Amino acid sequence: MDINESGIRSAKELAQTKALGSRARFEQCDVSKNLPFHDQTFDAAFSNDVLCHVSGRLHLLVEVFRVLKSSGRILFSDALVIGGMISAEEIAIRSSIGFYFYSPLGENERLFEQAKFSQVRTTDTTENAAQISQKWHDARKKRKEELVRAEGTANFEGLQRFLSCVHTLTSERRLLRYLYFARKAS
Repeated sequence: MDINESGIRSAKELAQTKALGSRARFEQCDVSKNLPFHDQTFDAAFSNDVLCHVSGRLHLLVEVFRVLKSSGRILFSDALVIGGMISAEEIAIRSSIGFYFYSPLGENERLFEQAKFSQVRTTDTTENAAQISQKWHDARKKRKEELVRAEGTANFEGLQRFLSCVHTLTSERRLLRYLYFARKAS
């Protein structure tokens, strides 16, 4: 599910080209609203860095709980957990490529508990985020000429600033990235 219609269209096309069209279903949906599925439909739910865009995170977790079967599992990541002081400028740069909600430490665990999930486990993947953002920045720098032609100077420089900011914030552990795993009790 994604709110972005062109993203859903691309996902469907890619699934068809890989002969996976019959095994995957993609739907445009605003996940901050009620999910368009019956109770206890799914064995598992997965979200990669999406919940940080959703204003009603608790509502979404309650909805995921509803559509999961008994003993269902959820795995999601949050790349915007506050671990230290961050300036307004850093928040502006980090937020330059989208609309985000930043979470204090422990907030996601609290929301899981409120949504009635159990066996909540967290894994800190901040170091990986720091390494990946640096590698991505450096790889783009090596191909600057080609990328500027494709993206334009302003977009190229903006993404480079973004990646540099992500690297600084994560390597200094002022912005953390966590994976969260939980179960719906049977």
